[in-house]
Amino acid sequence: MATEEQTAYTIGTYLFAGTRIRAGQRLTISNRIVSKLSLVLQKFGSPTGDVTFTIRKVSDDGILASKVWGDASALSTEITWEEATFDSPVTINEEVRLLVEFNSGDDSNFIRYYYQDTNIKADELRTYYIASYTDDSGSDAAYIYTYELAGETYDETGRLQIILAMQGGDAYPPFYNETGRIQIILGVQGKTDLATFLDAHEQIILGVQGKSALATFVDVHEQIIFAVQGGDAWPPPYDEKGRLQVVLAIVGRTDTYIVPLPFAYTVEIRDASANLIAMLENAHGIGYVQTINAPHSLKFSLPSDDGKLLNIILANQLWLRDCKTNEVVRKFQLQRKMDVRQ
Repeated sequence: MATEEQTAYTIGTYLFAGTRIRAGQRLTISNRIVSKLSLVLQKFGSPTGDVTFTIRKVSDDGILASKVWGDASALSTEITWEEATFDSPVTINEEVRLLVEFNSGDDSNFIRYYYQDTNIKADELRTYYIASYTDDSGSDAAYIYTYELAGETYDETGRLQIILAMQGGDAYPPFYNETGRIQIILGVQGKTDLATFLDAHEQIILGVQGKSALATFVDVHEQIIFAVQGGDAWPPPYDEKGRLQVVLAIVGRTDTYIVPLPFAYTVEIRDASANLIAMLENAHGIGYVQTINAPHSLKFSLPSDDGKLLNIILANQLWLRDCKTNEVVRKFQLQRKMDVRQ
């Protein structure tokens, strides 16, 4: 889990019934799932009544999340960070107010919230409510909220799940490095900008499924390796869909995690004018044979339920494209189409 915060404070201001009853920070939260809110509070005298941590929309003051922290009598007379965990984490993608609310007490028995009397965070400001809201751009309330990004996935231990992905995802053509090998990157699920994520989170730990103590696991098993199944052997191993298998192998274990990669060629269906009709993403077992004094031949298989089979007809062309160079290797006409279902 990550946090957003403004932790500086120099001044405390009272809250009690009939005067200021809500106070905190106005800011924009973009596509985050917020689970906790912390504010700096203190009591004076003997106040009683609910102290509530609330997140409200700026647009209509509607409540997005609310949690009764407890009774004001339980607050410390010392300046203290207090935290509330919302019963249900809430996804927020708008401008909001992070508030402490207290509508009880009097001028001898009240609570205080704390803020910095200078502007600390751009595009944020301190806010409070008496009969209406007042926003002070010259100061910032002290706060911390805990969140995860919407779209991220966490396991049962609260650790962010990571995935291994081909750079460019399923985009065509795939990306190759200077040696002609498909590039593999360590991606964070739900993240499109890994560099930004690394800047914000400092590091990503490669975890082993079901293992919470990765360091101990690695010590016992010596190392974790990332390898292409079959090494440099030709032909490389392909799965049932004709995709090259890449395995995250753990030394000392027999189980592996397989990541399928696109093969080196793709087949396109084009009409007589060379207009693209379809790309056969499910084509597998692609075989291209160059012969002397005879036509070159192309063979491949498609699942029987692939709707693009209907486009493979004599009137159309089949183009074989090299994914590495993005060049068309050769153009073919249909000679024979067979149903080999068993």
